[in-house]
Amino acid sequence: MERYPTLPELVHKRMNETPDVTALTAAEGGSVTWRELYEASHKWADWLRGYGVKSEDRVVTIIPQSLESNFAWLGIAATGGVEVSINANFRGEWLRHALETSTAKVVIVAAKHLQQVLDALERTRVETILVYDGAGEQLNASGVQVVAENPNALPFVQPKKDHFPNRWDIACVLYTSGTTGASKAVQLPWQQLSLSMAVDYFGEGRQVFYLPYAPYHLSGRCALFRGALFNGHTVVREVFSTSEFWPDVRKFGCTWTILYSAPTRFLMAQPEQADDADNPLEWVLQCPILPEVDRLKERFNLNAYSVYGMTEICSPIGVPPEFTDAAHVGCCGRAIEGVETRLVDANDYEVPDGEVGEL
Repeated sequence: MERYPTLPELVHKRMNETPDVTALTAAEGGSVTWRELYEASHKWADWLRGYGVKSEDRVVTIIPQSLESNFAWLGIAATGGVEVSINANFRGEWLRHALETSTAKVVIVAAKHLQQVLDALERTRVETILVYDGAGEQLNASGVQVVAENPNALPFVQPKKDHFPNRWDIACVLYTSGTTGASKAVQLPWQQLSLSMAVDYFGEGRQVFYLPYAPYHLSGRCALFRGALFNGHTVVREVFSTSEFWPDVRKFGCTWTILYSAPTRFLMAQPEQADDADNPLEWVLQCPILPEVDRLKERFNLNAYSVYGMTEICSPIGVPPEFTDAAHVGCCGRAIEGVETRLVDANDYEVPDGEVGEL
């Protein structure tokens, strides 16, 4: 299995090689170069150290997809800590359970999500809540310290030594969708997280990756990581928007994106336009393969491939472009090199060829 660099290693590499090239853009406004990204991450790291964050500490984030969500991840990693990204839609017991299982003492939250956190602190270890987009306020609520300040306003101090995690270190903690009860926390090492990007068919050339997905989901979590790994430019949006999708793609020259079932069908349901095929998008990672995939490729003049994965395993199985068509709906593909798979029965014994089993 290929050994990918960790995201902090990649950011440091890009910062040294192409410091003034745009690394990350928020569709709602704002962008940073690799140098600016590196400096912002260390501002956030210094900010967090000021509130007691140290190596191996868990730090909860409830931040929409944005420049700041990526500053937070890299900043936490620079302290040696681990980000625990929680779904911003969680409320009440679901949020309380996630906060409790995180074991975090520090929470970074967008101001619009502060109240839902304050309402869910019972039996958690939370001591400090940092509101990064606040207005310089400091409050005491529910027995915790609440601080509102902007770490981007801090001066950049060059670190004496950069902290680079090992590939077996935990990159982040994400929560499952909670199909069977409360969401479960999944610890993702850097090497495992990189499996989300191990299946690629777009070849050489600088891609512009478009990821309008939340950072508590694998697709949004790997937005910046994907651009850093393939020396590309990443464009993010807080949430997927049917009306903004093609304007974003054309405005930023996006060449690659992920489309799940609902977004695909939202786009296909729009009235056909004479210029549908006149767009820069070249590649779509479609999960899963849908019956309308052939019409999608023809209408918008693009290529498609697919993967199979989940939070616990990332995406170690892929479907190449030549099989990503309507004739292969239901196909999950083949395992990448270095990954072993088994189809087993209810007792974990392999099933014979031709019989249905669990992967």
